[in-house]
Amino acid sequence: MAFVLNSPAFRDGDPIPARHTQDGENVSPPLEWRDPPPNTQSFVLIVEDPDAPKGTFRHWAVYDIPADFGALPEGTGEGLAQGVNGFGNARYDGPAPPEGHGRHTYHFRLVALGVPKLDVPPGATVEQIWRAAQAHKVGEAEMVGTYERPARGAQQQPQRRRTGGAERQPAPAAGSVRQHELHKPTKGDPVIVAGDAGGPNDGRNLTTADIDHDHGKPEPNRLEQNAYAARKPGASGGGGDRQG
Repeated sequence: MAFVLNSPAFRDGDPIPARHTQDGENVSPPLEWRDPPPNTQSFVLIVEDPDAPKGTFRHWAVYDIPADFGALPEGTGEGLAQGVNGFGNARYDGPAPPEGHGRHTYHFRLVALGVPKLDVPPGATVEQIWRAAQAHKVGEAEMVGTYERPARGAQQQPQRRRTGGAERQPAPAAGSVRQHELHKPTKGDPVIVAGDAGGPNDGRNLTTADIDHDHGKPEPNRLEQNAYAARKPGASGGGGDRQG
């Protein structure tokens, strides 16, 4: 069986939940592994970002993890040896890429070692721990998460809705129908209402049978321009897109 590392919080290659970034709770994600080499005596875990503007940036190192461990719970750290990360902290610090820099990849690398402890000085950096581990490596497992921060002020494009398999733009807000999109209905035509045709909070959908309700009675044979009526489906002129 292959030596495998994964997380219950996200799948390999998927975005890292905000909870585990510096935009959220900044707690380490839960990690699990299985089938390390049989001669494993300890583990080292590091997290690094090779997409940082100035080169690889290291977020976390945990070392001297006992060989009988098969997981690290969320927010772990207390009681474990940890290296000093790129922020100057001996702890986990999650993703915090520059705004508008695009998607960054965060590599969680777990190394199985043939020694129970690493010979590193107190206050060793993540990079120093990683280098020391290479001389004793007997196996390695890796998973990747992604994260990005959009440029300041950038707005997400509105999602398009699908109706009956056809894609269409969201419907215009009430009152947004332009005058050149209006039409004068003819006898027997339905009228599509874009808002409260009878005034504020009227809320009725009109047909040609009560198009003249503003005058106090229905007059199905007397049709007039209705300022709230949207363009008749299939009518020519106006130049607007047909709504489905």
